[in-house]
Amino acid sequence: MSQAPRIIAAIVRATLQDLNAADEKLGQRVRRALDPEALRAIERSSGLSWLPVEIDVMLTETLFELAGAFAAKRTLRSMMTTSVGSPLMRNVVQTAMRLHGSDVARLLTWTPKVWALVYRNCGTVTIESDGLGSVIRLRELPEVLCKSPVYLTGTAATIEAFLQAIDVDATVRLEGPRRDTRQASFRLRWMRSGTSLPAPG
Repeated sequence: MSQAPRIIAAIVRATLQDLNAADEKLGQRVRRALDPEALRAIERSSGLSWLPVEIDVMLTETLFELAGAFAAKRTLRSMMTTSVGSPLMRNVVQTAMRLHGSDVARLLTWTPKVWALVYRNCGTVTIESDGLGSVIRLRELPEVLCKSPVYLTGTAATIEAFLQAIDVDATVRLEGPRRDTRQASFRLRWMRSGTSLPAPG
Protein backbone atom coordinates (compact mmCIF):
# COMPACT_ATOMS: atom_id res chain seq x y z
CA MET A 1 0.00 0.00 0.00
CA SER A 2 1.29 3.47 -0.87
CA GLN A 3 2.80 5.46 1.98
CA ALA A 4 2.36 8.76 0.13
CA PRO A 5 0.40 11.45 2.03
CA ARG A 6 -3.21 11.38 0.90
CA ILE A 7 -6.56 13.02 1.58
CA ILE A 8 -10.00 11.57 1.05
CA ALA A 9 -11.30 12.84 -2.28
CA ALA A 10 -14.73 13.80 -0.91
CA ILE A 11 -13.17 16.72 0.99
CA VAL A 12 -11.35 18.09 -2.05
CA ARG A 13 -14.36 17.64 -4.32
CA ALA A 14 -16.59 19.37 -1.76
CA THR A 15 -14.13 22.27 -1.52
CA LEU A 16 -14.39 22.92 -5.26
CA GLN A 17 -18.17 22.53 -5.27
CA ASP A 18 -18.76 24.67 -2.17
CA LEU A 19 -16.34 27.31 -3.44
CA ASN A 20 -18.37 27.57 -6.62
CA ALA A 21 -21.57 27.88 -4.58
CA ALA A 22 -20.09 30.52 -2.26
CA ASP A 23 -18.50 32.66 -4.99
CA GLU A 24 -18.96 31.43 -8.54
CA LYS A 25 -16.52 33.89 -10.10
CA LEU A 26 -13.81 33.04 -7.58
CA GLY A 27 -14.51 29.34 -8.04
CA GLN A 28 -14.01 29.68 -11.79
CA ARG A 29 -10.77 31.60 -11.30
CA VAL A 30 -9.44 28.93 -8.96
CA ARG A 31 -10.31 26.19 -11.46
CA ARG A 32 -8.54 28.03 -14.26
CA ALA A 33 -5.45 28.59 -12.10
CA LEU A 34 -5.14 24.98 -10.92
CA ASP A 35 -2.76 22.61 -12.62
CA PRO A 36 -4.89 20.87 -15.30
CA GLU A 37 -3.78 17.42 -14.20
CA ALA A 38 -4.72 18.18 -10.59
CA LEU A 39 -8.14 19.42 -11.66
CA ARG A 40 -8.73 16.30 -13.76
CA ALA A 41 -7.72 14.10 -10.82
CA ILE A 42 -10.27 15.83 -8.59
CA GLU A 43 -13.05 15.63 -11.17
CA ARG A 44 -12.41 11.95 -11.98
CA SER A 45 -12.16 10.84 -8.36
CA SER A 46 -14.95 9.15 -6.45
CA GLY A 47 -15.95 10.49 -3.06
CA LEU A 48 -14.36 7.65 -1.09
CA SER A 49 -11.17 7.40 -3.14
CA TRP A 50 -7.91 9.04 -2.08
CA LEU A 51 -5.97 11.88 -3.69
CA PRO A 52 -2.41 13.04 -3.12
CA VAL A 53 -2.54 15.67 -0.38
CA GLU A 54 -0.43 17.89 -2.66
CA ILE A 55 -3.58 18.50 -4.70
CA ASP A 56 -5.47 19.87 -1.69
CA VAL A 57 -2.45 21.99 -0.74
CA MET A 58 -2.36 23.37 -4.28
CA LEU A 59 -6.09 24.12 -4.13
CA THR A 60 -5.81 25.95 -0.81
CA GLU A 61 -2.75 27.94 -1.83
CA THR A 62 -4.45 28.95 -5.08
CA LEU A 63 -7.51 30.14 -3.17
CA PHE A 64 -5.37 32.25 -0.82
CA GLU A 65 -3.37 33.69 -3.71
CA LEU A 66 -6.43 34.72 -5.71
CA ALA A 67 -8.75 35.81 -2.90
CA GLY A 68 -6.30 37.11 -0.31
CA ALA A 69 -5.93 35.66 3.18
CA PHE A 70 -8.96 37.37 4.76
CA ALA A 71 -11.45 36.39 2.04
CA ALA A 72 -9.95 32.91 1.71
CA LYS A 73 -10.34 32.19 5.42
CA ARG A 74 -13.90 33.53 5.36
CA THR A 75 -14.69 31.24 2.42
CA LEU A 76 -13.16 28.22 4.15
CA ARG A 77 -15.15 28.93 7.32
CA SER A 78 -18.34 29.07 5.26
CA MET A 79 -17.50 25.81 3.51
CA MET A 80 -16.68 24.06 6.79
CA THR A 81 -20.05 25.06 8.19
CA THR A 82 -21.63 23.37 5.17
CA SER A 83 -19.45 20.25 5.44
CA VAL A 84 -20.47 19.60 9.05
CA GLY A 85 -23.79 18.45 7.62
CA SER A 86 -22.24 16.33 4.86
CA PRO A 87 -22.56 12.53 4.90
CA LEU A 88 -18.81 12.18 5.51
CA MET A 89 -18.76 14.30 8.67
CA ARG A 90 -22.32 14.14 9.96
CA ASN A 91 -22.08 10.81 11.77
CA VAL A 92 -18.79 11.71 13.45
CA VAL A 93 -20.10 15.11 14.56
CA GLN A 94 -23.43 13.73 15.79
CA THR A 95 -21.75 10.94 17.75
CA ALA A 96 -19.28 13.35 19.33
CA MET A 97 -22.04 15.80 20.24
CA ARG A 98 -24.18 13.01 21.70
CA LEU A 99 -21.33 11.84 23.90
CA HIS A 100 -19.90 15.21 24.90
CA GLY A 101 -22.50 17.88 24.18
CA SER A 102 -20.76 21.19 23.51
CA ASP A 103 -17.93 20.55 25.98
CA VAL A 104 -15.14 21.81 23.73
CA ALA A 105 -12.26 20.17 25.57
CA ARG A 106 -13.95 16.78 25.36
CA LEU A 107 -15.06 17.30 21.76
CA LEU A 108 -11.46 17.98 20.80
CA THR A 109 -10.54 14.47 21.89
CA TRP A 110 -12.21 13.41 18.64
CA THR A 111 -9.71 15.38 16.56
CA PRO A 112 -7.40 12.39 16.01
CA LYS A 113 -10.39 10.36 14.76
CA VAL A 114 -11.39 13.09 12.32
CA TRP A 115 -7.79 13.52 11.13
CA ALA A 116 -7.56 9.76 10.49
CA LEU A 117 -10.88 9.87 8.61
CA VAL A 118 -9.68 12.63 6.30
CA TYR A 119 -5.94 11.94 5.92
CA ARG A 120 -3.57 9.04 5.38
CA ASN A 121 0.18 9.19 6.12
CA CYS A 122 -0.09 12.81 7.24
CA GLY A 123 1.32 12.58 10.73
CA THR A 124 -0.17 12.10 14.17
CA VAL A 125 -2.47 14.29 16.26
CA THR A 126 -2.55 14.73 20.03
CA ILE A 127 -4.57 17.06 22.24
CA GLU A 128 -3.09 18.84 25.25
CA SER A 129 -4.39 21.33 27.80
CA ASP A 130 -2.29 24.44 28.41
CA GLY A 131 -4.33 25.77 31.33
CA LEU A 132 -6.16 28.39 29.27
CA GLY A 133 -7.52 26.22 26.50
CA SER A 134 -6.27 23.37 24.36
CA VAL A 135 -3.47 22.72 21.91
CA ILE A 136 -3.80 20.43 18.91
CA ARG A 137 -0.30 19.15 18.13
CA LEU A 138 0.58 17.71 14.75
CA ARG A 139 3.71 15.59 14.60
CA GLU A 140 5.54 13.66 11.89
CA LEU A 141 4.00 15.88 9.22
CA PRO A 142 4.93 15.13 5.62
CA GLU A 143 7.16 17.65 3.88
CA VAL A 144 4.33 18.95 1.71
CA LEU A 145 2.45 20.16 4.82
CA CYS A 146 5.55 21.37 6.65
CA LYS A 147 6.37 23.77 3.83
CA SER A 148 2.82 25.17 3.51
CA PRO A 149 1.84 27.45 6.40
CA VAL A 150 -0.94 28.69 4.11
CA TYR A 151 -2.52 25.24 4.07
CA LEU A 152 -2.36 24.93 7.85
CA THR A 153 -3.75 28.47 8.20
CA GLY A 154 -6.72 27.26 6.20
CA THR A 155 -7.03 24.29 8.54
CA ALA A 156 -7.12 26.65 11.53
CA ALA A 157 -9.96 28.57 9.88
CA THR A 158 -11.98 25.38 9.44
CA ILE A 159 -11.49 24.43 13.11
CA GLU A 160 -12.83 27.85 14.12
CA ALA A 161 -15.79 27.34 11.80
CA PHE A 162 -16.63 23.98 13.33
CA LEU A 163 -16.67 25.44 16.83
CA GLN A 164 -18.78 28.37 15.69
CA ALA A 165 -21.22 25.89 14.12
CA ILE A 166 -21.85 24.45 17.61
CA ASP A 167 -22.31 27.95 19.08
CA VAL A 168 -18.83 28.42 20.53
CA ASP A 169 -16.86 31.63 20.00
CA ALA A 170 -13.29 30.52 19.43
CA THR A 171 -9.94 31.64 18.17
CA VAL A 172 -7.43 29.21 16.69
CA ARG A 173 -3.83 30.30 16.26
CA LEU A 174 -1.35 28.38 14.14
CA GLU A 175 2.13 27.89 15.59
CA GLY A 176 4.64 26.66 13.03
CA PRO A 177 5.00 24.60 10.97
CA ARG A 178 8.63 23.72 11.71
CA ARG A 179 10.31 21.80 8.94
CA ASP A 180 13.19 20.72 11.18
CA THR A 181 10.93 18.90 13.66
CA ARG A 182 8.03 18.23 11.25
CA GLN A 183 5.59 19.69 13.78
CA ALA A 184 2.88 22.33 13.99
CA SER A 185 0.29 23.29 16.60
CA PHE A 186 -3.11 24.93 16.80
CA ARG A 187 -3.65 26.87 20.04
CA LEU A 188 -7.34 27.21 20.89
CA ARG A 189 -9.20 29.63 23.17
CA TRP A 190 -12.96 29.65 23.49
CA MET A 191 -16.01 30.82 25.39
CA ARG A 192 -19.70 30.30 24.91
CA SER A 193 -21.37 32.61 22.40
CA GLY A 194 -22.29 36.01 23.81
CA THR A 195 -19.34 36.17 26.22
CA SER A 196 -16.06 37.99 25.96
CA LEU A 197 -13.29 35.97 24.34
CA PRO A 198 -9.68 36.40 25.45
CA ALA A 199 -6.96 36.46 22.82
CA PRO A 200 -4.74 33.39 22.60
CA GLY A 201 -1.79 33.62 24.98
